[in-house]
Formats: sequence, C-alpha cells, structure tokens
Amino acid sequence: MATDARHDAPRATRPPLLWFSLVVPVAIWAVHLTMSYTLIALNCYWDWFSFTVLGFDGLRFTLVAITLVGAAVIAIGGVLSYRRWQDLRRADDPRRVDPSGVYRFLSIAGVFVSIFFVLGLVWTIGPTMLVDQC
Repeated sequence: MATDARHDAPRATRPPLLWFSLVVPVAIWAVHLTMSYTLIALNCYWDWFSFTVLGFDGLRFTLVAITLVGAAVIAIGGVLSYRRWQDLRRADDPRRVDPSGVYRFLSIAGVFVSIFFVLGLVWTIGPTMLVDQC
C-alpha cells in the first residue's frame, strides 16, 4: 500500500491537472452562455431549429445536449481534482510532497469550482427551458 502512495504522490503534484479544474469550468460556462444566447437569437430570427426530438423542440434539445456535454467535462475536472486531493492525503510524507500546501489547496478549490460551475450551467439553462425564448 505504501508503494502505491509513493507513486500517487508525484501524480498529485502535476500543476496542469490541478489548473484544469480551476480554469476549464469558467471557460466552459462562458462558452456555454455565449452559445446559448447565440443559438436562441439564430432560432428567433432565422428559425434554425424547426425540428423536434423526443418531444422537445430543436432548440431546447440542442441546448440541453450542449449543457450535458459541458457539465460532463466540468465533472471530469472535479473528479480529477478530488483524486489528486486523495493522492496527497495518502502520500507517505505529505509535507515532503507539498510543503507549502499549494497543491492541496488547488485540489480542494478545483472540486468546489467544478461543483459551483455545474450548478451555474443548470442555473443558466433553466430559464430557457421554462420560458419562451423569442
């Protein structure tokens, strides 16, 4: 078991994986918001989504699909952060692996940022599902 922890500890200190969970959720939320408003405008002016899928009109179906993809990518980032945090907790000597506590902080922050931005996606898409877009 101690051997696994020694191998996991360096993996926990890879900054790109830790930053992924902090930067990507914000970017996905911003792109999602922009795409939602753009697709709604295109549908209102040029009726691009005049089809139905599973009882949903085309626009609502497309927005739900985009939201689910974005939420899945953000959730993957949250899971990666959680795993890094657990790797740091299981390390033989956490002070040696992360003496300043930065990696632990980035891991925990990545988990919470991912949770908040998944909720943000749901909050953003809610009105478009309940109110007429045009």
